[in-house]
Amino acid sequence: MPSPRVGAHSAGVTGDLDGHRPGIVAAALRADAVIYVRQAGPEQETGTVQDLTRVLAGTIKALVFLSGSGRKIVPLKGISH
Repeated sequence: MPSPRVGAHSAGVTGDLDGHRPGIVAAALRADAVIYVRQAGPEQETGTVQDLTRVLAGTIKALVFLSGSGRKIVPLKGISH
């Protein structure tokens, strides 16, 4: 599976969520915006997104969440499974 990329402009930071999540989260805080595209397991993805939203809260930085497994974590109103 591809690793998540976090970065500003065209520069990015790549790392795996298993052993390097703190580094990815720290890089997110330094970035102008974060695009999360990894499709991880529900537990790993929930933890990562919680970490990202926690550190980005109160900033003007955008977090764009594009993972398909997020639909399984938080059911969306009007969408059947």
